Amino acid sequence: MLECPDEPVASLRSERIATVESGANAQIVAGSTASKTEPFGLRLTDGGETIGAITATFFPANQVFKFQSFVDADCHAGQVASLAQPGAGPLVAIPNWTEVRIDLLGRSYVLSLGAGTDIRVNFSPFAS
Repeated sequence: MLECPDEPVASLRSERIATVESGANAQIVAGSTASKTEPFGLRLTDGGETIGAITATFFPANQVFKFQSFVDADCHAGQVASLAQPGAGPLVAIPNWTEVRIDLLGRSYVLSLGAGTDIRVNFSPFAS
């Protein structure tokens, strides 16, 4: 689906794409009237510069988000890692509101996605 950060516009409807700046806290990426089960895209930025992109889908029955794709700004595949179980290997799905570590362009960040009446995202630098 998403191969490089510029592709969400081509692969998803514009209302399903959110730009998320590092430091975002509970930013709404799909509002209360939007579908929670359709794929959505996140263009991740730091200092206004695109550093990566994710496409994901929420599965309400299991309360998990599954990633269809995750790339950095240089179009390299990214990995999502557990904070609770470091070294457990890359994740392809994360439970609702679970914090994970992602590495983009040599920097580490913490990401969490949560769904209820809205889909929201937290995205910030990883403090080791």
